[in-house]
Amino acid sequence: MAGKLCATPFGVDIVGITELVALIGALVGGITARQRKDELERLNEQLRRINLSLRQQARAGTVYAP
Repeated sequence: MAGKLCATPFGVDIVGITELVALIGALVGGITARQRKDELERLNEQLRRINLSLRQQARAGTVYAP
């Protein structure tokens, strides 16, 4: 036991398992973040098109505010 750096109860490498869980968590978090980013970019583009259309209609006088 004097030469070991980390405890391995019952022969299980706790540090390795913890690193694997952290790696999987980071991978899933990154994939989810990328999907959210893509969705936000798509929604932003839709809102820009809608806003442009509404501005053009307002300038033409076809949209009346209540």
